[in-house]
Amino acid sequence: MRTGSATAIVALYHVFEKLVGADAISISRKISPEVKEQIKHDICIGDLCTPDNKTRVSKAFLQQPTLYLERPNLYSFGTKPGSHFQEMDDMFKELIGSDDAAIDKDDIEAVCSDPLKEEDRIMLMPVVPQFHGSTALEGVFMSSPKVTTLCKADVWQCEAHFIYEAKGENLKDATDMLWEYSNLWNLSMPIFLDKGPRDLKKIYWEHAELDKERLAGLPNPMKWKGISTLTFVYVLMWRPVCLSILSHNARNVIEADPKGFAMSELTLLEEMVEAHKYLSGKGYRLVVLSLGDLIWKPERTQERLQTFLPCLGDLDFDWTPTLFKDVWPGNKWKSNGSVKKYGEATSPWDCCRYQISEQKCYGETDYFAKLDTLDQKRAYEAQDYMLMLS
Repeated sequence: MRTGSATAIVALYHVFEKLVGADAISISRKISPEVKEQIKHDICIGDLCTPDNKTRVSKAFLQQPTLYLERPNLYSFGTKPGSHFQEMDDMFKELIGSDDAAIDKDDIEAVCSDPLKEEDRIMLMPVVPQFHGSTALEGVFMSSPKVTTLCKADVWQCEAHFIYEAKGENLKDATDMLWEYSNLWNLSMPIFLDKGPRDLKKIYWEHAELDKERLAGLPNPMKWKGISTLTFVYVLMWRPVCLSILSHNARNVIEADPKGFAMSELTLLEEMVEAHKYLSGKGYRLVVLSLGDLIWKPERTQERLQTFLPCLGDLDFDWTPTLFKDVWPGNKWKSNGSVKKYGEATSPWDCCRYQISEQKCYGETDYFAKLDTLDQKRAYEAQDYMLMLS
């Protein structure tokens, strides 16, 4: 928390006392019937599922949704405009400054103009480890009317590698890849999305092969459409380790071997650091996101993405796909709610001991604390590197 926050907390206590009475050290908030109904059932987006009613997390959130003064994080829960809580929210932000203040746009370099030139296209390639929120991020990108996907291939989660598996073929090179993708993308759209998944090995392959493609020229379907330039753009998203508990795949591993799980997360986080260093060193322009911000700071995430990609158009964090328009049965799209509703239905502190303003984990869900001293140091250094960029 910022310098002077102790004074702010004292002042905030008096704000509470004025608005709702002297017993305002802990104040229960009302949950709208709509959100309460959502919390009764899991909201799942890919591997991310809200904690179910059998867990300590959602029981605490449903039965006693309380705001604690010692961790004054009011705006992480959302407040209704015009309510006492909105008034406290506004006063609190004025006292210590808003974590959702406008970002310094000079720190993010735009990779495209809006609109793009008729002959230009963007190939958008998220870098997100498997089961770390890639479907949630893809859904946000898909909400833009300017993005085309590979979902028409009717393969699992719209992931490109399944296209070749379904055909019983191996991917040969970038020319082969872009020819195949050209039959699936709507080439009239300005932004071509390739979800991945994407790890360091694939990033190395893509750089080598796509560089050759630059020299060899784009495939004929793109040329026939008048496309002469395809710019390759990466968006990296990392997951604070305590948010692992939101993944049903991760929960199984954590229960079986928490230290082994922490080591695997350390490896993935260091790979993300290496991916950023490698891609930026090769001249790619990048933006880095945190899964925590995607879920609980959608306005900030949207501003960062649209500053980076002005040609992306409007994004809708409350978007869900329509069958046979956005997704097909074979995609087996694992989503029964929007990113916005997922965030509204899940308390970051109650579920995960995650503090959104600091983007950090505390307590028993900081799984890196289970590592040996040297490995802890590696983990926190990698985490700080990603935190600095996001």
